[in-house]
Amino acid sequence: DEENATMSDFALRLTGVKKELTHEAELTQQIQKAFDVACGRNHIEVLGVSICYDYYQVWGEVDAMKDRLVERMDLDMQHKVSEHKSKLAGGATVTTDVAISAANTTMGDEETLREQVEKDRASAKKWFDKDSDEKLHSTGELFVVFRRSRDKGLVLKEKARAAALLQDLAETPDEKVCIFDVFSEPPSINW
Repeated sequence: DEENATMSDFALRLTGVKKELTHEAELTQQIQKAFDVACGRNHIEVLGVSICYDYYQVWGEVDAMKDRLVERMDLDMQHKVSEHKSKLAGGATVTTDVAISAANTTMGDEETLREQVEKDRASAKKWFDKDSDEKLHSTGELFVVFRRSRDKGLVLKEKARAAALLQDLAETPDEKVCIFDVFSEPPSINW
């Protein structure tokens, strides 16, 4: 909207990028250089990129990990509420309405749940480790995030030139890296 700045005012979408390119700092640097050249060194500042990962093969794992993490967080919050109520009661034991008990979690007890959440964390780290066999690839799309909306506008004016300077990022020599304006925030991306 014209009156309020939103995240989409600071981002462009790139498509056609090699799927194995997922190193955010390297991509940011390459894109920054291309945009600097395309826009005549107009002091454009790329803050970073947000890679669209292809996690189709691990979708079920991600959902299960998310459920376990939420259960663990629920238990942690429950403990904090109990401690707070106990302090308010002068250290006396206080009974609380239990929203979730450790026995009712997916793992059956709190210790096992906590151990599994740590294993989940280690598994997820492998998906983003450049040396891991389990490393996730991208969908070939990413969002470029700028410090100023003016920077986005300058790049859009030189979109064809900027895209041409990014062709070394293309999936194949026959494919083109394309630059698109972003008109609304993607529903599941938080910059």
